[in-house]
Amino acid sequence: GLASKVDTWFAAWSSNDAAERVRLLTPATTDDVKFRDAWAIVSTRDELLAHVTAAKRHMPGVLIERVGEPRHV
Repeated sequence: GLASKVDTWFAAWSSNDAAERVRLLTPATTDDVKFRDAWAIVSTRDELLAHVTAAKRHMPGVLIERVGEPRHV
């Protein structure tokens, strides 16, 4: 369900292993995934993976986890 998908997304962002991030994000996203935050606007999976890698470099040790049930809005 949705909670599992959110957990996979957060696990990818929390992983320090680049191959693990690819393994997690490939089935969770499309090739033309769109993502925007305060530091980037990406429009492909490769750009997203590069952005997550940069985030891990600049914020080492940061873990992201879900608290509570996700809401679909």
